Amino acid sequence: MLFAIKLIVTPLLMLLVTLSARRWGSFVGGILSGMPLTSGSISIYMAVEQGAYFAQRSALSSLTGVGAVLFTYLCYIALTRRYSLSVACAGSVFLFCGVSWLLLNINSTLLSIGTIVLAIFCILVFTRKYATSSLNRQPPSFDLATRIIIATTMVLALTASANAIGSDLSGILAPIPVIAWPLTVFTHIQNGRTDALNVIRGNAISGVGVLAFYLIVERYITQAGFMLTFSLAICVSLLTSLFVLFLLRKLPWFS
Repeated sequence: MLFAIKLIVTPLLMLLVTLSARRWGSFVGGILSGMPLTSGSISIYMAVEQGAYFAQRSALSSLTGVGAVLFTYLCYIALTRRYSLSVACAGSVFLFCGVSWLLLNINSTLLSIGTIVLAIFCILVFTRKYATSSLNRQPPSFDLATRIIIATTMVLALTASANAIGSDLSGILAPIPVIAWPLTVFTHIQNGRTDALNVIRGNAISGVGVLAFYLIVERYITQAGFMLTFSLAICVSLLTSLFVLFLLRKLPWFS
């Protein structure tokens, strides 16, 4: 039953984000893809399949993963200025592994939170001149199907291997943006670097909400139960992201 849900939910989420990006632009697509849609779903799957304590430990490790993901965006921003997309992607994945390993071994929640906040701040500063919402060009016919296959495969692979790789590694890998990364790469290929940076900027804004999501799951999952915890985490995540978006529109230096 749960396997069938995974096969249905992930493609629907990718469809929603992709169509939203095509309708309202890459910045909106970035905000939506940066929210804990798949990562939140993965956390729920882990809680159901592995138990509350596994989900709690994974949520704590996910803070490390979120920080590492955001640093991959900084790497992408830097490398795509001078190098090809393939070099930027390879460098970003390498940096994700390095930052994840470093933060996991230091094992400091405060450091992970600080890393997330610093990375978000830097991304917003570096992408402020790209803060527009341009519309996408007509994509090739295979575009949507390819995105759905990539995202669904990543979700299935991670949840299937969770018990074998343990809560720490599962937690680090859970925040990997299985929707946002393909969206960023496909947007870069089809529309260029500027639109891809719009996706990243949107992701950074939603990153604050992702941080709130995992903090709530880690704090309450073993006490308040699955339903209440995840409902609260999703609501707070959404409200936090909307607040950050509203705040940025009031700060000219970031817009």
